[in-house]
Amino acid sequence: RKGRTVQDALAAETKAFSRMVREPSQENTEEYQTACEITEASLAELPFDYEKIGEDRYARTWNLKQGYAGYQQQRDAFWQLPETAPDYVDAMYEVMGAQDYLAEYALRLTQATLEQQNLIYKERALFLKRLPWLYAGLLAASVVLMAVVIRLLRSTVVAPLLRLVQASRSIAQNDFSGEDLPVRTSDEVGQLTRTFNQMKHAM
Repeated sequence: RKGRTVQDALAAETKAFSRMVREPSQENTEEYQTACEITEASLAELPFDYEKIGEDRYARTWNLKQGYAGYQQQRDAFWQLPETAPDYVDAMYEVMGAQDYLAEYALRLTQATLEQQNLIYKERALFLKRLPWLYAGLLAASVVLMAVVIRLLRSTVVAPLLRLVQASRSIAQNDFSGEDLPVRTSDEVGQLTRTFNQMKHAM
């Protein structure tokens, strides 16, 4: 019973109230009191944070809580009346009318909650639909970035080292006629190329 919605709890309390009016037995009394406690607990569990649930749900929840507080006073006052009281029947119908209003409030709150959750679901579904395209875009960007990095490494590291290897083989064969290797960078590869040129001239 703990997870019962407010709408179901109010409906159960209304039925228990009707049975209690028709037959105020011990069993019906206990059932009615339990139904009232469940309704109060269900109302207390309703989300009531304006920032989280929004203006519409907050307003409908406030109406339901305030309406139930007024209904409680009206309902409890009715039980104080003896059945022979001249306004007993009118008071009973007023309580039943208040129950109908509360049922309508609860229905509107349920509708507002479902609409909000449906909107959240649609937003998430739209994001999930776009997710494969996002992954595809990231994959394409990664491939392009990798190609750029490979090309950069080839031009700044691999190619100069290959030229160094080729020039070293020429020197090993006592061929010093080759032109100095171009020094295009100031990093380790550039320093190595510059040192190689100096070593060739020294030899």
